[in-house]
Parts: sequence; structure tokens; C-alpha cells
Amino acid sequence: MSRPLVLLPLLFIVLLWPSVATSTLQLAKPNCPSECGNIHVPYPFGFGSKECYRNNDFKLTCDKSNNPAKLIGGTNIEVLHVSYQGQLHILSAISYDCYNKSGQSSGRMESFTTTEDQTILTVSDTENIFTALGCDTMSILTGYNGLNFQSGCSMICSNVSDVVNGSCNGIGCCQTSIPKGFGSFNISVDSYQHHIQVFDFNPCSYAFIVQSSWFNFSVSDLLNFKSIGETVPVVYDWAVDLKSCEEAVKNQTTYACKNSKCVPSKNGLGYSCTCFEGYEGNPYLDHGCQDVDECKFATKKNCSKNAICKNTLGSYNCYCPKGFYGDGFENGTRCVERVSIPVTKIIAGTSAGFVFLFFIIWFLYWAITRRQKLREKFFQENGGILLQQQIASHKGVKDIAKIFSIRMLKKATNNFHESRIIGQGERKDNVLTI
Repeated sequence: MSRPLVLLPLLFIVLLWPSVATSTLQLAKPNCPSECGNIHVPYPFGFGSKECYRNNDFKLTCDKSNNPAKLIGGTNIEVLHVSYQGQLHILSAISYDCYNKSGQSSGRMESFTTTEDQTILTVSDTENIFTALGCDTMSILTGYNGLNFQSGCSMICSNVSDVVNGSCNGIGCCQTSIPKGFGSFNISVDSYQHHIQVFDFNPCSYAFIVQSSWFNFSVSDLLNFKSIGETVPVVYDWAVDLKSCEEAVKNQTTYACKNSKCVPSKNGLGYSCTCFEGYEGNPYLDHGCQDVDECKFATKKNCSKNAICKNTLGSYNCYCPKGFYGDGFENGTRCVERVSIPVTKIIAGTSAGFVFLFFIIWFLYWAITRRQKLREKFFQENGGILLQQQIASHKGVKDIAKIFSIRMLKKATNNFHESRIIGQGERKDNVLTI
């Protein structure tokens, strides 16, 4: 059908398509273009003057002969998106093997990509999946330039009714994960019976590595797989350098992280840079990482109701306004309204309390005094003073006579019980017991 498409070396593979980033943060170096068509191009990648990209590994081309312009890497590799967070998305050719009704070949292509032996790019094992389509299909994926391996899929099925939409269970569609760490690959595809038995619904076999979130299998793919011009999107991970963070930081001239921190790259080879927590932007530019105003974004939700969010460098804080107390955080003590009592109410309440207390004290004093006066009155009315004088005037009488209080008499007579009245006690053997 058409000759093999060679996806040469390059480190030009990119994020999702089409890229429509709208960030106002600085992406490219000063005086360097940051867009090609609809695609934003962040440093260390770049095109145009050599000062606009880190080195030849990151050199791209903006083909303005197309409308919109296309971003190209290597030998005619179309780049869909570039991310300074360590990923590139490109369009990669599919492999196919097609036949006519009589079993003669009507088109065949094996796809492959190649990178240099030591490359900053590797096929992302987390974002891509190897996929084969067909009911008379055998396909082999070979990886190299880094990890060398072979994997594949093999399928035979006779009825289209056995194939299930959205299911790559090995009947009409087969998928398998890919390992980490290979930069280049080759995909071969073939058939067992030249699709003669299944030609009516499946004249071709297909195989490709594809961004897993992009592909959704349909039974109609067996009849005519509708790719993007015989290509599919593929994600590559990239490192800014193949050195470790420990090695790279020793040479500040070539060290790539600008006011940012060094981290191992996504592909496990070399290192990448990332902004410190609370900052965002391009960590490869001198002033690329800018403070995030958390109070404008979702972080503000961490502040409780009525709290005031205040941005700080690299972070934020929550404060309670006047009239509230607490730490202001939703998962903390929040902001609780203070209960304010008017001064007039406080004065009135305090005054009422003092008046009530004074009344209680006065009442107790009056009751005790009145009781004492009554006791004295009853004592005098019953000859109390005269009795005291007579006892005092007779020598020895005070030793045998004593004046008892009513309380003592009640206790001694069991509250004047009848059994304690003289002559009313119980008789036992002609003896009166009291």
C-alpha cells in the first residue's frame, strides 16, 4: 500500500493532541517563539535559533507550509504536544497486512521508530499499550535501544458475532502492556490464512503501540480501522539529561534545574526538573517557577466558611475575621462566631445578681435573729431566769439540777413518745419499765 514510515531518532514526541495549553506562564526563553500552529513549545525544546533549545536532542522544526503549522521532529515525525513535565506525544505509523477476497496481498506495512542508542526518549510504559486487531492475525513487537525484548499477540476467530465492542479479550482485539525503558521498536504483522475465511468482516490485520486513553475498540475496526492517516498517537517519556541528580548538580554550568528541584525522570533514565511545592511553571527557565496563589484555586476550599484565605510564598494560610475564633481550616477548628453580650445587659445582670444576694443574706439574718428572740421569750415566759437564780442561790443544787433545751429533751424522749411518759412504760413482773 505505502512504504514504511521511519520515525527517526528524535526526542520529539509529545503529549496529548491537539495541544491547546492556555497558560500565561513563561514557556520559552526570552525572544524565542513559544508556539507552532496550535502547539505550545516549552524549553528545553524549541525551534528557530539554537539559543532557543537546550541542545540538538531538543531541536524541533515548525513547518509553516501547513495551515495550521505543524511541529516536526526528526524525519517528518509530527509532534502533537510537548510538556515540560516530561512527556511528548507524536503520531506513530501502524503496521497492517491486508488481502483481497482471493487471499492475495492488497497492502502491507511494518512500522518502526528508531532513536539513538543513548537517548533521552523512551516509550512510556504507563501511557501506551500494544494492540493488535484481526481474526486471522499474528503480530510481534520488538523493542531495542535500551531494553531489548519481543512480545506479541496471536488470534484466530471465525464469527464476527464472537467479537465484543470495547473488549480486547483476545477475540478480534488483543492488548498487552509494554515494559519500561526502550527507545525504539519494530512491529511486524502477518496472517495464518490470508484472511480468506474472515474476509467479509476482516480483510486486514493491524498492530500498533497507541496511547491507551485514545483507543477504544469497535467491531467495525475489523473491517476498516480508522486511524489518523495510518498513524496513532504515542506517548514518549523524556529526561533532560542521562546523568543522575547527584552527578548533574556537580556541574552548575550544565545543570538544568533553575530554582527548582531535581527528580528522577519518568522513564527511569537520567533526571528531570520540577518546581517546588506551591510553585508552578517551567522549571528549566531562570524564573520559570512562579508562586501559586492557592487562594484563587481549589485549595481555598480548605479554608472553612467565613475564613479569609491569605496567599504566602509557596503556601497559603486561613484566618478567622473579627468576631470569630479558630484556626480557619476546614479540617481544623474552623471559624466559630463569638457570642457578644451588650454591656448594658452585663451591668443589668450583675446588678440583679447583687440585689438577689443581698436579699438572701438579709432574709437569713432576719430569720436567725427572730428565732433567737423567740427562744428568749419562751425561756422567760416559763420561769427560765427565776429558775437559774434559784439554782445559783442554793449551794450544791447546780450539781444535781440542770436546765435542758427543747432539742435535748426531744432527743432524750424520742420526740416525746408516749412510752417515755412517767407511768406509761411497759410493766414486767410488776415493774414499770421506761
